[in-house]
Amino acid sequence: MTKEAIIRELAAVLELPNPGYKGEAWKIVNAVIQAMTEVLQRGESIRIDGLGMFVVRTRRATRRTHYFFPYLGKGQHVETNTVPEKKYVFFRPAEPLVRVLNT
Repeated sequence: MTKEAIIRELAAVLELPNPGYKGEAWKIVNAVIQAMTEVLQRGESIRIDGLGMFVVRTRRATRRTHYFFPYLGKGQHVETNTVPEKKYVFFRPAEPLVRVLNT
């Protein structure tokens, strides 16, 4: 489901006129997404009962090693790169959602 489909669905459920761009449903969906983004940027988690939890996690910095072999025509050598620490969003589904999906 796309953002546009969510907007149309919300407009139909709430019986709002003009579900398209700049309609009330569009403003509601964008406000929710904006609020969620700001909370996640602060490193806080979001818990929505019945749906699940969005958690910001940190992937530690690592060192990657690339090996180059003689059959490639350059002689054998090793190149090492450092990958910096990264943050990502992890979604943990709520138990009721998991039960509905698995029935």
